[in-house]
Amino acid sequence: MDNKTQDTPAECAREARKQVALLAPGKVRDALIEKAKHYEAEMREKVLSD
Repeated sequence: MDNKTQDTPAECAREARKQVALLAPGKVRDALIEKAKHYEAEMREKVLSD
């Protein structure tokens, strides 16, 4: 998702969380949750560095 345009970490996290809500529990959902957490951590780092 973030390589086709310059999506912000916030947009990526939001989209990942939307997709997580649609998935049944399992490995794919767990991986997407981890990706969302990664984007959310990026957001926090960006806020702290500004």
